[in-house]
Amino acid sequence: GGRERERERREEKRVFREGEFVVDCPLLFLSPLSFEMLEGIVSSVLTSYLGKYIEGLDQVAVSVGIRSGNVKLSNLRVRLDALQDFHIPVKIRAGEIKHLELSIPWSNLKTDPAIISIEGLYLRLRPAQIDSSSDEYLRRELKTKLSQLAIAEMLYESQIAANDDNDEEDDNSWTTHITNTIIANLQVHIKSVHVRYEDLNAMPGKSPFAFGFTINSLQLQTTNKDYKPAMLTSKEFVKADAVFKLATLSHLSFYWDKDVKPMPSGRNMRNRIMDQMIYRGDGERKGEEEVEWDAGERSYIVRPFSNSFRLRLNKRYGLNDLPKITGEMIIQDLGLFVRKYQIWQAFDYANEMRGYLNVLKYAKYYTDEQQNLIQKIKERKAERKEKGEGDAVIGE
Repeated sequence: GGRERERERREEKRVFREGEFVVDCPLLFLSPLSFEMLEGIVSSVLTSYLGKYIEGLDQVAVSVGIRSGNVKLSNLRVRLDALQDFHIPVKIRAGEIKHLELSIPWSNLKTDPAIISIEGLYLRLRPAQIDSSSDEYLRRELKTKLSQLAIAEMLYESQIAANDDNDEEDDNSWTTHITNTIIANLQVHIKSVHVRYEDLNAMPGKSPFAFGFTINSLQLQTTNKDYKPAMLTSKEFVKADAVFKLATLSHLSFYWDKDVKPMPSGRNMRNRIMDQMIYRGDGERKGEEEVEWDAGERSYIVRPFSNSFRLRLNKRYGLNDLPKITGEMIIQDLGLFVRKYQIWQAFDYANEMRGYLNVLKYAKYYTDEQQNLIQKIKERKAERKEKGEGDAVIGE
């Protein structure tokens, strides 16, 4: 009876560790505590890391979804401070994700990969205002480190709990193999992406401009070393020096427009405009009913193209200068068009970026007196800009 079933349970775990599933649902072998541990790790990773970029993630809803194998979230707003860790002269004006879904096939991890699906990512960016105060950056760094520490503590506590008795140690190993299998074969499906930077408050004599890129779809899947679709076992994932991925890209484009005008008010209206600007190819669905809006002159720098590229994710990067990721793409047809005004506007933007980064680099060393002086200079520049714009209007 009980002893025989326990021997069968341990044997099936051993077979799983060697790379094969012999049951429909491997989670049946996890104790409630171990499954709660696995669920907590996945939930914490999602809420801690996605929470840096998405507002109002509901950890309870995420946990319930993970248990059922399907997390579905809709109409998510991107945090306005989502780019803070990159220290670039860009701020988020508005951002939204229409649909985000995580599917984990607990009942058949042997043949079916976990899938993250994102549909409708619309991101509008604006120039950042230079702030010499270092307090905000210190808060950001502290928040990031606390999130990483929370996950590390959970992993450490799970290892201690597993060491308390042999069966729990076995459960922890089982949990590790399940986690490795999910990570090794994770697929990413992204559809309808539009990232747009707008500088509508250009200095007198300069044209308001906007640039950005759009993607119809992007799919990323695990392959073997020959870049043929494959499912990796936990054992293969642990022993491998690298994981190979194949990315399939549909209709990527990059544009730079001048004389742009503000979008109409209303979040839904702007999202529809962002969506209808995505090139999807002839005969494909163009999205919702089109919104009338004078977008100004549309100028592609990179015309829409589709391709696939190969990625190698090196697990032992850093040794012998081995990069973390290497990629290969063979492009057969690519249209590049650059106009004079785009070059000049790009130079102006690069100068602004360099100035921002210089101030940011030394901001934390400024004294209160220096910070006050910088603030006065900013106020004077703003007054001159306002006066210059007024003179330009009178002159016209």
